[in-house]
Amino acid sequence: MEINVRRSRNVHILEVAGELDFYNSSRLHRSVENLIDTRASRLLIDLREVSFLDSSAVGTLVAVHAALRDKGLALQITGVDGSVKSALELTGVARALPIASSREEALAHLQSEDPHVGGP
Repeated sequence: MEINVRRSRNVHILEVAGELDFYNSSRLHRSVENLIDTRASRLLIDLREVSFLDSSAVGTLVAVHAALRDKGLALQITGVDGSVKSALELTGVARALPIASSREEALAHLQSEDPHVGGP
């Protein structure tokens, strides 16, 4: 799995590629924690290059969302298609996560949102 971090104005984008599973989902969690430590307040996790997502990775996404929400920080997830979408729907968490239909939609939402108001 690879994680590339980019920035678009005030949004930090984590581009995840490869398999996101038990063996490496903690890397995603640490990457988010590192961004929070640098005072990032708006994060976008792009999963469009993720080929596989297991239940531990789903748990990581839920934990990341909860941690950011509890700190009043903003999160959007995009690139949810194919097997990633199936895994999130099968586990029932798709409705609980802030999923945008496109990267552009996610960026527009994050760039206009006050991160201290909280989100879905």
